[in-house]
Amino acid sequence: MNLSELIANAQDVSLPLGNIQGTCMFCGKEAMGFQPEISDSFTNANICSGGSVICPECNYMNRAEIPGAKQSAGKLHRANMWYVTEKGIGVIRFPKKGGQAGPRDLSDIFRLPERTPRSILTDPPEPPFAIYLTRSWKKPGWQTMLRANGGVATSRDLFPVGFDYEVIYVDRARLHLDLAYIDMLRTDPSKPGKVLLTKRELSSGKIGAGSVARMIDAGLDVRSIVGDLRKKANDPGWGLAVYVA
Repeated sequence: MNLSELIANAQDVSLPLGNIQGTCMFCGKEAMGFQPEISDSFTNANICSGGSVICPECNYMNRAEIPGAKQSAGKLHRANMWYVTEKGIGVIRFPKKGGQAGPRDLSDIFRLPERTPRSILTDPPEPPFAIYLTRSWKKPGWQTMLRANGGVATSRDLFPVGFDYEVIYVDRARLHLDLAYIDMLRTDPSKPGKVLLTKRELSSGKIGAGSVARMIDAGLDVRSIVGDLRKKANDPGWGLAVYVA
């Protein structure tokens, strides 16, 4: 079962067959599909070559709307973070900060309990499942997920995660270690509630002078930590851990 099939089954939607036999340009399976209608702004042509139709399940993914939002066709699965199991779909959101407006109610579509990015990665559902996270809220990353062995996880210990146009394989044991390290580097022991290193510094390995001074005051081995972060800067798994921390 690939990602679009898992989502269609979880939503229990009735999907009409298309009238053209061919290969789906998104998931690559043979199906009675629909004639592709691709806009000039389509940016995923490089991963969709070789297909002649859009299968019913991918057609649903490609057209799904955000309830109550005008002109939102195709945005439901690219403008939200979500996870899906055989029981349904759930929205993924960061905890709301003070003063933020309340999020759009998506409970009619995303019926599973809401999760945070950190909680869903450290304690994923039972397989099969799929997880999609985003920084941009604009990229149809589910299309890339489909080309990574269908985009569906079969293990809770090592599993693919869609992250915009990347598919990152999460080693859960390593993720827990990375998050503990990040939590330590984010916390200024001398000033409770104050940040020691920013997420940008953690992900890039480029540490500002103010942060270096705080690390020295905290008694940390600055040279060793900076060298370590520079090595991790190009590691997608580390970048994902920093994002969800």
